Amino acid sequence: MDFELWHMFGLNNLADAPSLLAPASAQATQPAPLTLEQELLDVLRSERVGIVYQPIISLASAEPLGYEALARGPDGSRLATPNALFTQAEESGALFALEKICRAKAVSHLGSLPAHQKLFINVHTRTVCDKGFASGETLVMLRHKGIEPSQIVFELTERHYVENYRAFQATLKHYRDQGYRIAIDDVGAGHSGLLTLVELKPDYIKVDMSLVREVSRDFARQSVIKALCAVAKSINARVVAEGIESEAELTTLIGLGVDYGQGYYIARPQNPKPFASREAIFAINRHQYGHLLGSRFATLDDLAISGITADETMPVTIAKEMLAETEDPLASLTILRHGVPVGLVMRHSLDRILSAKFGVPLFSRRPVCEIMDRAPLLLDSNATLDQALEAALTRPAEKLYDDLIVLNKDGSYAGVVPMQRLLNGMARLQIDLAKGASPLTGLPGNVAIEEEIHRRMRLGQACSVIYADIDDFKAYNDSYGFDKGDKMIVLIARLILYATRRYGAVGDFIGHIGGDDFVIVTAETKADQLANHIADLFARAVRRCFTPVDWERGAFWGRTREGIEDFLPLTTVSMAIVDCRAQQDYLQLGKTAAQLKKRAKSEPGSVIVRDRRATCE
Repeated sequence: MDFELWHMFGLNNLADAPSLLAPASAQATQPAPLTLEQELLDVLRSERVGIVYQPIISLASAEPLGYEALARGPDGSRLATPNALFTQAEESGALFALEKICRAKAVSHLGSLPAHQKLFINVHTRTVCDKGFASGETLVMLRHKGIEPSQIVFELTERHYVENYRAFQATLKHYRDQGYRIAIDDVGAGHSGLLTLVELKPDYIKVDMSLVREVSRDFARQSVIKALCAVAKSINARVVAEGIESEAELTTLIGLGVDYGQGYYIARPQNPKPFASREAIFAINRHQYGHLLGSRFATLDDLAISGITADETMPVTIAKEMLAETEDPLASLTILRHGVPVGLVMRHSLDRILSAKFGVPLFSRRPVCEIMDRAPLLLDSNATLDQALEAALTRPAEKLYDDLIVLNKDGSYAGVVPMQRLLNGMARLQIDLAKGASPLTGLPGNVAIEEEIHRRMRLGQACSVIYADIDDFKAYNDSYGFDKGDKMIVLIARLILYATRRYGAVGDFIGHIGGDDFVIVTAETKADQLANHIADLFARAVRRCFTPVDWERGAFWGRTREGIEDFLPLTTVSMAIVDCRAQQDYLQLGKTAAQLKKRAKSEPGSVIVRDRRATCE
């Protein structure tokens, strides 16, 4: 073994590593298979370590936070898996040497990393304190790649003890002062638990996949993750859920307040860096922006049934008879006081009370108000199905299947929605939405757009329709490729969602006609402001869609609509606003918008044209 490799292993001489090198004579006469230590030495000497990247995305916007760099051993070897590779390195005292190679490759193979994104690198707690790690080699590598230390997050696994927190905190402070960020990995699967989080105050808390698995069906796991989110908020950290493998897990984590996610459902680790899957983006958009994507077409008012009601003074025996007549084990009785709901009695709950010892003699003659649930779930009739479902699923486990009581605007009783009816309605809604939605953005398509405009016209609601599309998109798509073109479409979709939620009106609607064409239905008073914000956001964000050379030049090489190759201006967005105040033909509306967009596209840059004539009447 040469001196450099001894140093990498932290060894002073051959006597320190008798098992790593076999005598030369033995090697010549015995073609014995390599031991795991020898195989590891060969991997280190040849640096046969592969690096793959897994995206970490925001569960609020689907925007990428960055990537985690993951090491892989040689294909087909006994050290191919990360667990085998790093376990052997730790046993052989070669952990620092292996991590040094992994860090160098993670940075060198990364490709471009936008300034707002981060690279997560796994580091053992002992490695962080190593003098070689503190020598500044990582900083030199980063500067060579044009990456700032603030873009690097050191992941420290919670699976290992930290014996001296004070010394360890001092070491971490050294790196934080240089701009590096810190994440605690495998939270929920290690030893230190909350002590690690409180003492180290990381920038990111990564929830172990063992807590994420089946979280949609496990209330205990949900409680733990919700508690971790509360802890994170108190120490100004962000929560990243690892190992997300299904839409159910993803949407449950969103509801629990988790900030970021990664896992196979979002994207499998690859090299070069993969994008988040369309399914994950669709699910996030649908969950976060459901009120903008058509889910408000169905409200509790659409699902409510009359239900059975009783005055609070009714004897329990009469209440039992009324519920028994339904022959439904999940039947309910809403208890009213002067027409206002004050409680709920579920048949199965009443049966449980009366079947207890002395239950019948104790309660049968008493008024039903004494055994009712005094805190049932009360929701306004205008609540959307996704809002209702979220509220229902956050109830205690013993109330999970209780009926929802629906209220009129004045607080009086409007009806009930059984939980099964709510789930069925939500499922039908999602199926209908998925049928007409864009597979790229998850936004409603032409059928939903037409239905929304007709709905407003039938109700006599004055509104404005904003038609938006990207200028010179075909040329960009041909020049940069379909993959980049899809990214630009997803980008403007997210910007429209963000702008509408922040600057639009309550009840706004967003649809994706197809390609680079979008529709926003908003209040007349909001249309100009909203369109201007969309144009401004796009002008700032579109930079990431171009190469640095094209951005500096302010143009890209492409083919015009006339088929002439030339430098074309960077893409902008044109918008046409049509005001609608009465019954309107959808086709005529489209024709008016097309004329306005043509006028907008005739001028350079992002242009907004508004038609204030009575074209919608």
